[in-house]
Amino acid sequence: MLKKLILIVLGLTSVMISAQEKQQRFIIKTNVLNLPIIPSVHLEYRMSDNTSIVLNFHRGHLVFFNENNWINASIDFKKYFSNKTNLTGFYLSPGISYNYDYDDVKLDDAGNVLKYGISSMGGIIRIGYQFGINDHWIIDLGTGLVIDKAIESDYTDRVNAQLRLMAGVGYKF
Repeated sequence: MLKKLILIVLGLTSVMISAQEKQQRFIIKTNVLNLPIIPSVHLEYRMSDNTSIVLNFHRGHLVFFNENNWINASIDFKKYFSNKTNLTGFYLSPGISYNYDYDDVKLDDAGNVLKYGISSMGGIIRIGYQFGINDHWIIDLGTGLVIDKAIESDYTDRVNAQLRLMAGVGYKF
């Protein structure tokens, strides 16, 4: 999975470098805090000088005390509070988050497994600061909170909350 992600990023980077368009409308980045164990891709599209839409995707499979295997995706609206027009500065970013946990199970009243894999959906809010190293390379430092609930019918799991940290490195094109 990590090899595929690296190949995709390298392929997109080579296409971006060959493009001659002056207006930079996209940023593709990854979160280096969890790159070795949880590969992620974040694609940001400039809507106006200080607003953008961000698509986030990451896949994780960890084994600590028990196995944890999931996919997360979200779409965020990002508002920058800066006079600059190049998607930099402090930002606030609310959005919608989706999570699919492969290993979570749904049980009946007798404790029998009814279904493997549980979907959950909820809101996400992020704050942070994004700045450019040069005309193309950017750093995104931020944090966020996801609050979601299982979307399965009659699933009695409580609402879940998750803190997210971002130390993104990306390329603007």
